[in-house]
Amino acid sequence: MRTVVNIFRRGAAMWQLEIPPSQSVPGVSFLDDYRTPNRFPTAHVALVDATPIGSTGYAVNNAFTAFLDRWQHPTGMKSAAWLTVGSSTPSRSHTFEQNRIDGGGAEYAARNSGWVNRWSQLDPQESALDLLSLGNGASRSVIGGDSRYAAAISTIPTVIVANSDRARLMMTGAPTTPEAAVARAAARSVGDTIAALDSLVIPPVSSLVGVYPSGWGEKMRDIARLIIGGVPARYINCDWSGWDHHKNMGGTVHSPSGPREHADMFKTFNAGIAALIKDLEHAGCADRVLITAQTEFSRTMRQNGGEGADHGTSTHGYAWGTTVTSGLYGAPLDYREYSPIYKDSGSWQDRGNNRLLEYSFDYRDWQRMQAEWLLERPMTPEEISQVWGYESNPPADQWKISHV
Repeated sequence: MRTVVNIFRRGAAMWQLEIPPSQSVPGVSFLDDYRTPNRFPTAHVALVDATPIGSTGYAVNNAFTAFLDRWQHPTGMKSAAWLTVGSSTPSRSHTFEQNRIDGGGAEYAARNSGWVNRWSQLDPQESALDLLSLGNGASRSVIGGDSRYAAAISTIPTVIVANSDRARLMMTGAPTTPEAAVARAAARSVGDTIAALDSLVIPPVSSLVGVYPSGWGEKMRDIARLIIGGVPARYINCDWSGWDHHKNMGGTVHSPSGPREHADMFKTFNAGIAALIKDLEHAGCADRVLITAQTEFSRTMRQNGGEGADHGTSTHGYAWGTTVTSGLYGAPLDYREYSPIYKDSGSWQDRGNNRLLEYSFDYRDWQRMQAEWLLERPMTPEEISQVWGYESNPPADQWKISHV
């Protein structure tokens, strides 16, 4: 069974500090004014601290070894990035944007129903968990009346939500181990279709080869244990809050003004991903896992007065997998304001702050790539409409996660 591991970095992580512009971006004639060091004089990633990505005009933060080392990896999991994933909404509310993303569109989020629910109906498997969520609450992607089975490993006690005889959301409530969480989820399932979960042998921490950072990295460690142990979860979601940095964002080093908040979390993020990949490959199960990471929106191209940046658009996504074609997609960026809603000259909404960056890859297409990889086939126009309620037709050169 294939599994997508999706890491949601709530708070709008900043791609300019992770995949920064380098010298020149093809198709952008006025980059000198918008190059990261110019617009982030105290908080940018210096080019000496980044490695150019071929002739793309962008570079990789040297701290992002989980991406850089996999760029053209000869075997195993490879990496790719989409820098302009977005939607037409002008909202910059973290919660609203996550509702839209997890719901697969605002019209679905309002109904409290996620896109994973609707996708799972295209390929129902009685023996599978549709979604396993690690965090203090279930991903919105699975909440709703159409999900067959889902389990959430939660850090706080929660309740069981039953929407129908065959659709339940299982919340475990502060288990001490992944084994206990899975067993409790299985015990609460409808019938005995996934009762075998409680007999799975979850490998101990001591058997892993990856070095996981404390805190969030321990979630990556538990995901490795669950996958290697054979838990039949098709979509594993892990939320990581705390990326809402409006100050002291920085590149790769600390400054006299304070800690580099984004850089510190970014290094932890990198270490967790690298350890997970190492364990999946060591256990021989990397072929059946696709790792993705995203955030709900991004940041302005100009820093504010606190060595940070404020809410912007055009988020970014990463992917690692054996069927991933290494690349940087969605570029070149359009650094010009595109929304007709924000027109006030001289305010934070004007082109000088560049809050609104054009996107070239709809976030629903980002989800569709993951769904087709799980289904191991292309989706039909009717299925796309059923899951997301829109017609999807992205450019062929942006479709870089093979479903085969």
